[in-house]
Amino acid sequence: MSVTATHPADTRIAAFGARFGGPFGATFTLLIAVAIAIFVATTSRLYPSAGCSEILVDFCVFWSASKLALGGQVAAVFNPELVAQAGSFAGADWSPWLHPAATLLALLPFGLFSMPVAWAIFSALSLAAVIAAVRLFTRPNARVWLGFALAPALMPALFTGQLTILWIAGLVWALWCLQQRKCFTAGVAIGLLTLKPTLGLMIPVALLAAREWKVIAVATATTITINLIASLAFGFSYWSALIELYGQHKTFLFENVDKIDAMASVAALGARAGLSVADAVTLQAAITFAIMIWLFWVWRRQQISFDLKAAALAAAIPLSTPYLWYYDAAMVLVSGLFLLRAGAIPVTTGGLVALLTLCFGPGLTIIAAMIAPQSQLSVAWICVPVMLLAFILCLRPAHRTPHKPLERTR
Repeated sequence: MSVTATHPADTRIAAFGARFGGPFGATFTLLIAVAIAIFVATTSRLYPSAGCSEILVDFCVFWSASKLALGGQVAAVFNPELVAQAGSFAGADWSPWLHPAATLLALLPFGLFSMPVAWAIFSALSLAAVIAAVRLFTRPNARVWLGFALAPALMPALFTGQLTILWIAGLVWALWCLQQRKCFTAGVAIGLLTLKPTLGLMIPVALLAAREWKVIAVATATTITINLIASLAFGFSYWSALIELYGQHKTFLFENVDKIDAMASVAALGARAGLSVADAVTLQAAITFAIMIWLFWVWRRQQISFDLKAAALAAAIPLSTPYLWYYDAAMVLVSGLFLLRAGAIPVTTGGLVALLTLCFGPGLTIIAAMIAPQSQLSVAWICVPVMLLAFILCLRPAHRTPHKPLERTR
């Protein structure tokens, strides 16, 4: 059956909206509005119209690479020094371009604008996309979808100009298409997620377990098509240059994983806790393999609701990814949404506390920095426990699900 207002998940959203929706939506909307205002007020004067000479954020790399590609200097995007020169942030830390050809093609238009304008457009598009996606699972409860779409978990990605918000919007859209049995559209959406491939490790596991062959075929075709078009535009030598830069980046990470404050993976936490890099990577691999088996089991069981499967996927993604930066931990927000819909987070005061923890997610790192600006606490010590909370909240309901099959959604 299709999802309607009488579906249990929608009933839970409505109940949450009736009890907590007002403060939930209004507080997060006000919070992100104030945060954006303060951020713009304190940083806009530091950005000359030409580049990023004063403050380096991740979007500077995107913008610089786009400028170089528009100028016909595609090979230069794989030279971090030339990228830094193009963006007027020469002398900054290691900031390479590490994305597929289709990603560069998609970002190309931003090179037509000055850095502040390009970043503003990119941020507006990101927020619009996540609002549209979240509304698919929360409408007509405006207070609820505003709360989820403007949650503090998204702030780190927003303020660094990262692709994470767009990726989350694409994942939620793909999940909605899967639930509605729009297999072709779901495949296209998942194919587009390869624009940031580092977060997609667990998606094939879920699709294979669910035997979504059409979705897999369309996603594969979409991935090949968009990168083929981009390769024709930039040249097939793009890939060999990217692989070479990946090798350099891997070496850099292995030498500095215990020193990079922005990394928030289990491996990064292990290295911070005193493990050798090799042992930390081994720990990450073991956890990733265990989560992969568990997720396959969850998505294979017809007795488990779609919302709980979606929550499990969103919880598995950040924990299983060794290449995880703190802004990518915003994925716990998606888990929170689907855990609420699945009833795994009850509409109670205790449930609200758990949900708020997930909604703050990596946004807690901003609060920690404001409270203790001199603290040397790594973001991994904040993000990994929150990611574990999302995973744990999925465990009990998944393993206590009755054996009576649920009616399949259309």
